Amino acid sequence: VIENCINVPGNPCNGTVDPNAAVVADWSSCGEITASVLSPNYTPGSIVWSGSPHLSLDSSTQGTPNAIFTTNVPGVHIVKAFITYGNCTIIKTTTVTKHYEPKVKAAVTCTGNGNYTVKLLNNSTIFDIDPANITFTYTGPGITGSATGQSHTITGVTPGTYTYTLTLTSTGKPTCSVPITVTIDPNPVTTFSLAASYCSEEPVTLNIPGGTMMSGYEYRWVFNNTSYVASNIAT
Repeated sequence: VIENCINVPGNPCNGTVDPNAAVVADWSSCGEITASVLSPNYTPGSIVWSGSPHLSLDSSTQGTPNAIFTTNVPGVHIVKAFITYGNCTIIKTTTVTKHYEPKVKAAVTCTGNGNYTVKLLNNSTIFDIDPANITFTYTGPGITGSATGQSHTITGVTPGTYTYTLTLTSTGKPTCSVPITVTIDPNPVTTFSLAASYCSEEPVTLNIPGGTMMSGYEYRWVFNNTSYVASNIAT
């Protein structure tokens, strides 16, 4: 607590009158911290809020008794209020802990016959809480029943775009969710045709089936124990 006071009669912090000011803060929702100034004895003339580096103040709450900070970083955060009474400014500080931030990754594996396996992997950041006290729940297309744990696998997934969600819950703490979008491209067309016969020295033109080279794929023509990687639709 730091006090910077001018000894003016009647000033609530001149050493004889206590404004009884305090700051309280709470991890109120997944990415939000709320803070309040408590000053039951006197009404502050002004309030200026500030927070530690990973806190962002909602500018609409600056100067009000109730501030809102946002953060996606778990850890112990510091909230500070400069509370002014007349010619006196009191600095009050408190700390608040954000225990987790949800993060999820996805691994896609081709299982053949146009089907894929999608494995969702918990990658959340945890601070000062036993992970055993957190429930990690996965929801989305193809997920039925209870899907909890550090990972979850969905089988028989066909090409398309899917959105899955990881939700973290813990008793007495905010619920946090994060989505992840998984896009599986359709299988490329591989059926092609050539003339039944060619004359000697006549060039043979090979065309990528469908007339489009899909991004992320390598197209390789194979003939007589050798191969050629296509760089254009026509080879």
